[in-house]
Amino acid sequence: MLDGGFIELKLRYEDLAAGDFVRSDDIYAGGHTWRVLCYPRGGGEMNSNGQRIGGEYLSIKLDLVTRSTNVRAIFAAFLVHLDGHPSAVHAKSFVAVYPLGAGGRGGRRLVDFVSGDGWVTVVCGVLIPSDSPQALSPPPPPPPSSGGGGGHIGRLLYGAADVTADVALVVGGETFRAHRAVLAARSPVFKAALFGSMAEATAPSVALRDMDPAAFRSVLHFIYTDALPDDIDELAGFSPVDMFQHLLAAAERYELGGLKLLSTKKLLDNVTPENVAGIIVCAEKYGCPELKKKCLDYLAREDEHFRKAATTQGLVHVNMFTGGGFMPFVLDYSETKNHAVGSLVCSDEFSAGGHLWRIECYPHGTKTAAKNGGEYVSLFVSLMSKSGSGTKAFFVADVLNGGGTPFERDEKRITAIREFKRNGDNWGWHQFLNRADLEKNCVTGSGLVTFICGIAVLCRGGGGEQLAVPPQKIGEQLGLLLDSAEGSDVSFVVGGEKFAAHRAVLAARSPVFRAQLFGCMSDATSSCIMLQDVEPAIFRALLRFIYTDDLPGDTGELDGSPIDTFLQHLLAMADRYALDRLKLMCAQRLLQDMTADSVADILACAETYNCPELKNRCIDFFAAENNFKKAAFTDGFAVLLQKFPVIAAELKKRTVHLPPP
Repeated sequence: MLDGGFIELKLRYEDLAAGDFVRSDDIYAGGHTWRVLCYPRGGGEMNSNGQRIGGEYLSIKLDLVTRSTNVRAIFAAFLVHLDGHPSAVHAKSFVAVYPLGAGGRGGRRLVDFVSGDGWVTVVCGVLIPSDSPQALSPPPPPPPSSGGGGGHIGRLLYGAADVTADVALVVGGETFRAHRAVLAARSPVFKAALFGSMAEATAPSVALRDMDPAAFRSVLHFIYTDALPDDIDELAGFSPVDMFQHLLAAAERYELGGLKLLSTKKLLDNVTPENVAGIIVCAEKYGCPELKKKCLDYLAREDEHFRKAATTQGLVHVNMFTGGGFMPFVLDYSETKNHAVGSLVCSDEFSAGGHLWRIECYPHGTKTAAKNGGEYVSLFVSLMSKSGSGTKAFFVADVLNGGGTPFERDEKRITAIREFKRNGDNWGWHQFLNRADLEKNCVTGSGLVTFICGIAVLCRGGGGEQLAVPPQKIGEQLGLLLDSAEGSDVSFVVGGEKFAAHRAVLAARSPVFRAQLFGCMSDATSSCIMLQDVEPAIFRALLRFIYTDDLPGDTGELDGSPIDTFLQHLLAMADRYALDRLKLMCAQRLLQDMTADSVADILACAETYNCPELKNRCIDFFAAENNFKKAAFTDGFAVLLQKFPVIAAELKKRTVHLPPP
């Protein structure tokens, strides 16, 4: 088996001189990182006079980025026609051992491939045999960056010996400390296990089976941050595709819809002809119809994709699914020696794209090709079932040589896309291969010839769109946990009302709550905490922000007070619990709704709770003549002058040029 990756380079040919190159993005294959350098007008070699020459040939070079030795790589590159189809003629492949070897030079002029606007497309692939050494394991993922609720919750996961954890998950001999509230908020499966009637609900340690530790580490990262680790493509022991298949299985197991969508997108980003069949099987197994459809579109979109995929072991599974099918057809060639021209040998029927097909071989050619005297083998695929509105597909075929690998020829056998309208329609080649070449190179000692035949059925309705990245839902799911109060381990009594909450979530978001609930304060062991000097509506909004990273939608109606008064109280609570983002959000809303009647009170609030930007904007508002005339007669302005003489002096300085109110 081969591990590999493919990449497309699109470059403006006419803007590049000899020696100029375009560097590709990184390709991950065989546990190593690779990069392609493309010189559209050659590498710019120097002649004997020191002048740069070139311009007639394309040069392609493959570089090994990671530090490794004795890595054998197969490098392939082909150009793309103006109609978007890959060229079977303008293709090159090289084999090299790295770091001692590197790619090579193409040998065809590119004039035919320059489009009207001067763009050229080159597709490159790197394949690593399984006997090459794998790259060293990368270091563990770094802590996630902070940014809203997900960032703060993520810090819980990566805290050293975090005292806030209340459950240990044992996976493959490794122990992961976690928080029941976070797990339950994000996964209904964990919720049932940790807060339901299962034995795990009270157990301090829970063993999870049939899961790899490296994969579970990424699952936890997603649960706490709504994202995948930055270096997930390089995790030890896995190719990217293997890792994302593990994550897809875990997402299905724990009902993590967002992780499922992210994993399917990552699988699609990493699809190659060598792994596409395995991804299709995975998509079918875990209920991902869109991923399966995109993979089948991938096979149908590029002829070269299907040709390469047809030689992998995995594609034998594709015949179970709508969109594609594969059939190795073994012909007893020795039995056909005395057959006449037009004599037909057929394969068994096989299913692909919801239809039945068969391979039709004419060992001495069709009667249409009889003028060639039976010199060629003819090969076709035929639709055997009814097609209601026409079925579009293309056919690809290879014949194996005596060594069991595809027989090399100047042009690969890939048909154009054809619409099969009725039972019996077929498509293929009257002159598939010269019989002399076949007998010399492809007939085994027992007289057998093996054809590798594939059919790719195009899904109706196209579908070239990218899979959508799921929106982050961690705030929404924590909000539902707050509303349900399930698994709560602390309560607050505020103005006669009781609020259930979760210590881990509060500690993740507020250093003040962390010290209060997990430090040496008496509240650390108390299940019920009394809070003074705060209204229930304000504390309810504070909890809503802590869990969801957002303000309530009905801010102005929560306690019957004006919106500016409510926001000032909430800003005070944000300052009390060191919630800087909430302070900024409140300040922004106060600025949006500021009037001459409210500016004095807002300015006093900004000075009290250290909001310099809000303070400066309020003073600027005062300095406008029309605003000053109105604000100077408000009760808040009188209180402001009395309580903050420094601000009074600054206002006097800014408004000295204005006429008295």
